[in-house]
Amino acid sequence: MEKIKKTQLKYYHYLIFSGVMWGFTPLIYKKSLLFTSIFGLLIFKYFFGAALLFTINHKKYVKIPSKYWATIAAFVLIGVLLPSFLYPLGLSKTSALHASFISLAFPFFVYIFASIFLKDTIHKKVIIGSLFASIGLIIIILFGSNGSLNASNSSSFAGDLIMLASQFFAASGIVFSRKLLVKNNVMPPEQLAFFEYLFAFCGYLIMALIFSQNIYYDLSSVSSIFWLIMLVTFAGSIPIVLYYKSVKHLPAERVPDVNFVSPLVGSFVAVVLLNDSVTPAFIIGAIVLFIGLLFSNNKLHPLIWGAHIHQKERSLLEKVVDIEKSIVKKSKAIYYDIIP
Repeated sequence: MEKIKKTQLKYYHYLIFSGVMWGFTPLIYKKSLLFTSIFGLLIFKYFFGAALLFTINHKKYVKIPSKYWATIAAFVLIGVLLPSFLYPLGLSKTSALHASFISLAFPFFVYIFASIFLKDTIHKKVIIGSLFASIGLIIIILFGSNGSLNASNSSSFAGDLIMLASQFFAASGIVFSRKLLVKNNVMPPEQLAFFEYLFAFCGYLIMALIFSQNIYYDLSSVSSIFWLIMLVTFAGSIPIVLYYKSVKHLPAERVPDVNFVSPLVGSFVAVVLLNDSVTPAFIIGAIVLFIGLLFSNNKLHPLIWGAHIHQKERSLLEKVVDIEKSIVKKSKAIYYDIIP
């Protein structure tokens, strides 16, 4: 796995910051949906996000060659419209905790699409880690809600599958964006983020009008205004710009590192702030899933080192254990002498 150079460290920090902010996305979406519908949420987010991105970054924009517009359109449709619609839909049917951990499927989809469309090499560790993580993902989806198969909890099961589909399409979008930003250097990251938000707004507005979707906003309280502002900034335009900057300057294999950060932050937020429950089956599935992700990203060195302790160190540990056993035995003897 490619190491981060000193010149790339700033962009790796951007990646981590975007991951932390996205970790709060389930909370922000859950709260925002109390004051608006799904289409209302999406139209609000992408309209004001596009306006904010244009206001701040429009001087950096460049002219786009006409031959790339079809690729940009495909990127917006597959990588933006579909996942951004499926995400709040799935979140409305499942818990924020499940949503956070199901997002760990994202890097494996990225690896698959990168190998197909960008001809990137998939290492054996990625394949093994993906298979291992898939087992954990299945455990979470099938048994994570109440410790048994979700026959009685079909809404949560359906929500988990919808969340998984959103990660599938989002991963394809990242591969498209990397091709535009790195392979062809078509535009700066800020401009791609603007196009993403502008075309997503137009797409959702057209869909809402065609299908007569209910669009409403409850702006009667300070709380509703606060969460909608957070939707546009903290869960919207700010992390996407930081993320695309990191996508352009970091090795492809390091970009999915963001998925170590978002689920951890998201699960903490879900348990502490949303009072989501944690079942034993969910914990088992999460551990298996996370180990698979660690293995595929070549981050299990401490565990590997622990399995190859030097013989002298093992002998020392054995001596320490023997001493502890001797102390315990003597203590018991003294105890029974004092208290018959």
